[in-house]
Amino acid sequence: MSNKIYPVDVLSINAKQPLQELIFGLKNLLLSLRGVCQKGTDEEKNYDELVILFHRLRNPDFLLHEDSLVKMTVACCLGQLLEVLPFTSFPWDDEDLVVLLNFFIKQLEYFGTSDDVIFKYCVILLKILSKTGIFSGLFMCLRYTTNKENIYDAFLLTVCMAVCTRSDISMAETYIVQLLKNFINNTKYTSNKGIDIILSSILQENIEKHPAMYHVAVKVIRSCSRALDFPIRMLLLRGLQEDGIPVQTRIGGHEFEVMFELHHICPSLLVGVWSQLEVFLLDSLDSSKKKIALTLLAHMFSEEDSDFAFKYRRLWNSFKLCVNDSSSFGRSLIVSCAPKFLINQPDLCQDIIPILQRRSCDSETTIRFGVVKAINKATKMDLNVLQHPALFDILKKSFCDKNEIVLKEALVTLGLIYRRITDSKYPSMMRKAMWIANTLMHLYTSPYDLNIYIPHIEKVVVKCLVPCELPPERRMKKLLQLWCLLDDESRSSFHHIQELKKRAYEAVLRLLSLYQGPSDVESSTNQLVWKREMLAGKISLTMGNQKEVHQRLVLLTKELAENQRLLNFLQEYVNETNSCEDYERLWSENQDVVSYTSQTKKRSLTSKRRVLKQESIVLTVKNLCAKVGSFLVDQVALKELLKLVIKCVSSRDIAEDLHLAGEMAGKLAIELLYEFMKELDTDSEHYLTREVAVGQFATHLPNYADTRCISYITDLCHKLCQKSVLEDLEDESCDGPDWYEKDSLPYRTKCKVVALKALTRLTIRLREPRTTERTLTILSKIVENGGAYSNTNSLSAATKAWLRLTAGCSFLKICDVPHVYAKQVKKIYFFKMAALMTDESEFVRRMFVEKLRQRLMQWEQQRYGLPSTFLSYFVLAGMEQDEDVKSCMLHTLNLCVQDKRQQVWSLVCVTRLFKSTSHLLTRCQQAVPEFCVQTALQIVARFVFDFASETSVHQAHECLSFLLNSLLSSKNGNFGLLATDFYVKLFALMRSCRNAVNPEDEELNKKIWATCEIGEYLLSTVNPAVNNDAEAPGPIIDEKFHILDPSIDKTDIKYLTSDIETLLNKTVAPQLVSYTAVSAAAAAAGDMVVDYKFCLWPA
Repeated sequence: MSNKIYPVDVLSINAKQPLQELIFGLKNLLLSLRGVCQKGTDEEKNYDELVILFHRLRNPDFLLHEDSLVKMTVACCLGQLLEVLPFTSFPWDDEDLVVLLNFFIKQLEYFGTSDDVIFKYCVILLKILSKTGIFSGLFMCLRYTTNKENIYDAFLLTVCMAVCTRSDISMAETYIVQLLKNFINNTKYTSNKGIDIILSSILQENIEKHPAMYHVAVKVIRSCSRALDFPIRMLLLRGLQEDGIPVQTRIGGHEFEVMFELHHICPSLLVGVWSQLEVFLLDSLDSSKKKIALTLLAHMFSEEDSDFAFKYRRLWNSFKLCVNDSSSFGRSLIVSCAPKFLINQPDLCQDIIPILQRRSCDSETTIRFGVVKAINKATKMDLNVLQHPALFDILKKSFCDKNEIVLKEALVTLGLIYRRITDSKYPSMMRKAMWIANTLMHLYTSPYDLNIYIPHIEKVVVKCLVPCELPPERRMKKLLQLWCLLDDESRSSFHHIQELKKRAYEAVLRLLSLYQGPSDVESSTNQLVWKREMLAGKISLTMGNQKEVHQRLVLLTKELAENQRLLNFLQEYVNETNSCEDYERLWSENQDVVSYTSQTKKRSLTSKRRVLKQESIVLTVKNLCAKVGSFLVDQVALKELLKLVIKCVSSRDIAEDLHLAGEMAGKLAIELLYEFMKELDTDSEHYLTREVAVGQFATHLPNYADTRCISYITDLCHKLCQKSVLEDLEDESCDGPDWYEKDSLPYRTKCKVVALKALTRLTIRLREPRTTERTLTILSKIVENGGAYSNTNSLSAATKAWLRLTAGCSFLKICDVPHVYAKQVKKIYFFKMAALMTDESEFVRRMFVEKLRQRLMQWEQQRYGLPSTFLSYFVLAGMEQDEDVKSCMLHTLNLCVQDKRQQVWSLVCVTRLFKSTSHLLTRCQQAVPEFCVQTALQIVARFVFDFASETSVHQAHECLSFLLNSLLSSKNGNFGLLATDFYVKLFALMRSCRNAVNPEDEELNKKIWATCEIGEYLLSTVNPAVNNDAEAPGPIIDEKFHILDPSIDKTDIKYLTSDIETLLNKTVAPQLVSYTAVSAAAAAAGDMVVDYKFCLWPA
């Protein structure tokens, strides 16, 4: 054929050509034809050439070519030609059109191919066919209906299947939608099968499989709503009116689902269909169509932002009648859809809630149970539904239901609602949370053995109100929040929960202890079984519904004898050292033990009984575990609770975070702390935790203005700690050891020690005179009574020794606070604590001296430490009989004096706050170590000297020698040393004073004056020529310990008897001779370093 029929620059092509040449020629032809289409042509001769080209390409050699790419390119060329050529240019007949249309349809199947080249040309073909009504124009040229129907169905099926076979159609989605839109709108023909193909694409099962096809179908239906209106309506009506569409159709039996989807896609298509649903709703029988229609309407009415109920009010009224009739399906349906109605349709709640109220009194248990579940689900999705108070009325009726399953679900729902409210950011709903908490607690009332609510409430507590799975900090916040929401009656129930838990705990421990060892004697075995059943009865008294629970517990006692794994689990679970985390871990690790699942559905009667028995045992175990874990406050959790209490009483941040009233949160928080602490008795492993918690509470107690709260805390802590200290209930053997190491202290002894420390911390933190006085009274009485507050012999020697030591160390800690020591500590306690320097226990003496050293020597930490007055305690070290201990005390005294001298040097020479030691002595006497001599004299007079004993004179002389030896020794440095004249003046001044503690005690005053005389004799042994260069300022009397009485002058009165004076003279004389000889020898040798150490009384 001539080349002139082809466009310019396009070579002649032939189906017989080699494949590559043919493909190359067809591609060039397609490019040329696209150029012709863009330029356009009005010349008839060009039409003729293109018509000839069209017929050439329609040749079967091209249409039936074996290569897919050749056929795809030919289809694109034919499409381009049809875009230019008018349809009147061809004498069409049905046979040729069917061949050509089938050819196009066949090429569209390649849309799902994996060949990228062919797919590219397939997209080009789609683009060509979708531009104009090419395909629909050819379809309209068909004359026979059969051909039209076949082509119509084949075209829609091919396009839909091609879209389904490809996951990503983003490149061609627009062309596909446009092609289908033009075809459906322009053909003015419809086929049930074709419509069925499109509608099947919006079924839920196909949406999940082919989401791309669903999007295409939605767009096509919306674009072709006018063309599809009548056929879709007729198709659905025929399926609804008859007994379903024939099986071969794709939407057979899914008409209601299609209606549901069409309602969202194009509601106008269903205008005439809803009337048919009313016919189904009026049917008195529960037909399948009626059930499906009710389900469809329930979903459509309850959808979010749906106005369907208002557009079709008659349909809505018919629906309400159906769900309220005797039909079980309708009543169940409205209950199952109730959450969606409550959440999505607030305007319909006025119709739905009365229906739920009637259903909550339904005769069927499953429906009543469903109502409670519906409220639970609705509140889980949106708490705002609780604005309808009728929902709480429904729950209130439900937990009074005669069926235990409904009752339990109502209680759990209330607990979950409480948890959602407290976890949410809706402070306005806290009143509802308060109502829930108090309602649950009010149900926990006596008689407890007949209260069926007890096990369910305890489960609600550990799962919802105070969830055990939460970390300690969050769990204690929940606990504190719950306590603050409870009223007085509920707090009483809270207390009873703790009591019942404790009783159950003790009974369970006793029960498990009966399984420790097997019994070989039949009689003892029977007795053992009887004891187990008796304990089961005691446990049942704490768990409600006594008769039924007792039967289950008896089964459990028998099971424990055979099931070792269950026994081991319970023994681990009831261990008092467990924390909440341990409970959760044990529960999760032993699910195979605490759960039971039947493996067979068909069982014999014996098998069924065995299953029921096993389920009863598992239920009992769960109830026991819930009781054990309810409101658990372990050692870690109690510390977190303590922090929360401190924050509550110091600021309102926690109260605001928990949506509580700030003015009451602090007081209620302390009450909660007390509630748990008072339940800890001396037999509890957590008893020590209480004392530690009080001590920490006292340490971190913040400053705040509410003095009433301070008083409340003080009374609370003193009451708790004094109970531990004051009650000497131990009954220990007198043959026990005299001392325990700290790590080996008996538990009760440790509790007493920690309680004393807690009292001390509280006293220091509050700094209140009344509190300080109460604490010091306790400490001094313990020391006076030898370690026991009450003068009993029920405590061991080691326990008493530790209590004496702790009391002394606590006193030093209190006196280390300058304000407390100066203003609140009575000086009588100072002298009572000095007795520890001569304690009967060597360990107490050593450790007290070491603690005294630590409190005195704090200058390196830039703290003054204890006043120098406390150096006077060392004067009693002169009575120490053990040479090692005495040597240790002397070394400690020298270190303490050296530290005080360092303070004096820093104050005078570094900071230059004082001009000299004399200036310092007039302004800050407590910094000068020599200031301790005044109180040392009174200590010797109180504890050592006695007019009727010559031995006491020797001891007094030795005690004063021990102290003055360290003060006058050059080993401590020359700076700050005072001359012996200072001491002479001091002793003379002291003889004109009375003791300030008991001024009217003349006997004590005379002893003090006599002790001064012994000191004067002692000073006579010092060479007066040695330290004449040292300062000798005028002494100043410490008015806290001594009262200067200038009205009398006793300096010339001697209180020592002549025998005692003679004895002292004999003692002093050889010492003076010894010192004279030493001084002379040293002077002759030129060595001026002299040790003025006193000669101790000879053995």
